[in-house]
Amino acid sequence: TPYLRCFTELRESIKAEKKKSKYAKFFKDACKQCNGLEIESYLIMPVQRLPRYKMLIFELIKYTPEDHVERKSLEEAADMIKKILDDCNRKTH
Repeated sequence: TPYLRCFTELRESIKAEKKKSKYAKFFKDACKQCNGLEIESYLIMPVQRLPRYKMLIFELIKYTPEDHVERKSLEEAADMIKKILDDCNRKTH
């Protein structure tokens, strides 16, 4: 996705802007208003979400009996999320 492709560049840009005095105060004030979390903490959230879904789905599969009515759907979801993550990894590296 465009977000993932530009993520590293975005982080570097923010890092550079934080060093400029006119933006340093802005970022510091924003951090205070956001429970002490810096902007990078929020920017990484979409990147971390898909691997969390993958872990959740695999844990559900682990504890779902083979004959359960939702087992097949969980396995299909696991395959889909794996393909999506593989695609994201290929496009960002």
